[in-house]
Amino acid sequence: MVEFKDIEELVQSELGEKRQLLLTSTLQSDLCLTGDDLNEFLEKYANKFDVNMESYLWYFHTPEEPFFNLFSMVFKTPDKRVSQIPVTLEMLQNFANLKEWSVEYPDHSIPKRRYDVILMYAVLFLIISFVLYTKYG
Repeated sequence: MVEFKDIEELVQSELGEKRQLLLTSTLQSDLCLTGDDLNEFLEKYANKFDVNMESYLWYFHTPEEPFFNLFSMVFKTPDKRVSQIPVTLEMLQNFANLKEWSVEYPDHSIPKRRYDVILMYAVLFLIISFVLYTKYG
């Protein structure tokens, strides 16, 4: 059985500093774990406690890592299409004992294709092609 101290130990090792942790502490706002840092932590957590993360949907728990994406102003990123759900240490303890990520996500719709990313790659390709053409043309 996974106890709070087990979760606390993992979190403290990840943070690299001692902090007062409570069952209600959230990874995102209280511990400042977001984006890739959150996903990397949850991967370590899943491996340590053998938690099936198949049902985990990142965009409910963290904003997308920032990158220069002009088209995200036109096409909402997945995290902007849903309400954020905080991850508490109590949730981590419960899911570790269940051996499964068990958040009940609300009904939602996320497009299968990321048009913002596709357009950014297309623009990047055109810029590189133009630069190469003008240099070696």
